[in-house]
Amino acid sequence: MANQFLTAPQAARELGVAPFSLHRMARRGEVRFQRLGRFWLFERREIRRLKRRRAARGSDQRAMPSARPAGGQ
Repeated sequence: MANQFLTAPQAARELGVAPFSLHRMARRGEVRFQRLGRFWLFERREIRRLKRRRAARGSDQRAMPSARPAGGQ
């Protein structure tokens, strides 16, 4: 069976964010975590869920037309 927990650096790499950003997301309640001493551990399935949610939100934003007028002004 694969390891079900990731360390903060591993989880951050999986999400494509900095570990500091992942810690901030965890403190805001956007992603669940467990503490083991000084280590922050993230469930692999929770990171995958967050990754899917962020990808879906990102694709919605890319599909929206730009609010900037033509000519860049």
